[in-house]
Amino acid sequence: MTAMDPTGAAGPASEFKAARDFLLAHREDCAAAYEGFTWPRPQRFNWALDWFDAIARGNDRTALWIVEEDGGEVRLSFDALRRRSDRVANWLRAQGVRAGDRIVVMLGNQTELWETALAAMKLRAVVIPATPLLGPADLTDRIGRGEARHVIVRAADTGKFAQVPGVTPGSRSAGRTRPAGSPTRTRTPPTRASPPTGRPPPMKPCFSTSPPAPPPSPSSSSTATSLTPSGT
Repeated sequence: MTAMDPTGAAGPASEFKAARDFLLAHREDCAAAYEGFTWPRPQRFNWALDWFDAIARGNDRTALWIVEEDGGEVRLSFDALRRRSDRVANWLRAQGVRAGDRIVVMLGNQTELWETALAAMKLRAVVIPATPLLGPADLTDRIGRGEARHVIVRAADTGKFAQVPGVTPGSRSAGRTRPAGSPTRTRTPPTRASPPTGRPPPMKPCFSTSPPAPPPSPSSSSTATSLTPSGT
């Protein structure tokens, strides 16, 4: 197995791979690529599960390399990113994130951004990307128009949500839930990089939220959450 060939067997990824290989083979012949390309339409296909995880399992090559302005850097292998995103996905699912839920992800270029993106794909949730430069007015617009149910944000930016309608302060404790229609948020400890083989550190704060209208139904009530991945 290599990073460019996750599987040679028939399966959900086979049509995707065939389409990719066709474009690579005709990358210098635009006319042939245009005439011969067809979009892959497998009955069921999840890119994160059927493609990324397939190439990542047991793969120690570097998948993510972040270099900070101060010279610090973080590297994660394909396999480490697979395992870490699995843990985030499992934790988010336990908190009520379901297929089709919209999640505003307001993070910088950090490991949590990529782990969360993969985790959301695995759950078939929809990511609404947001720059940390956004203020309360912009966040209100994105949450409202995007009908977001959850927000993942850096600890330093949590104060912006105090002015966002539909988001109210709250806390999470064992056995405690909040009534339907009561979006909540909590803070978590600062995060730092950990070795690829170790347990992922606590993630940034996660808000459960809903747009002002329409109100959420009792079947989709939110509970307070703090994005701290559990083990798989």
